[in-house]
Amino acid sequence: MHNNVQIENIGTSACLVNVDADLTGKESCKVSVLEIADNMAMQILGTKPKYLYRKDIPETLLEEEKDRIKKEMEKTLKGKTPEIINNIVEGKLKKFYEDNILMDMEFILENDDGIKVKDKKLKQ
Repeated sequence: MHNNVQIENIGTSACLVNVDADLTGKESCKVSVLEIADNMAMQILGTKPKYLYRKDIPETLLEEEKDRIKKEMEKTLKGKTPEIINNIVEGKLKKFYEDNILMDMEFILENDDGIKVKDKKLKQ
């Protein structure tokens, strides 16, 4: 018989982060690597990103998002040149990227500093 036991202060979600790093002779970095992996797992669980990098977004989804932005801003974009419209849409896409792409997200454990996930560095 299998008993389901939930330990206090532990949630029901989990995330496994695989780290591929050569730390031969770099014992001081091991703790930092483990800390970053733990923080990345919490980032993923907390934000639930859909993609790792911008290049991973299907082109059709990106076009749909651009069309949604254009429709939402229809009155504002009226009379603007195509170049200006594209610049405005690209600016609005930044928020879409920050909400959906892990490497474009702010690091939630240090959001006061505005550190992006991709900019997180090892402490040496």
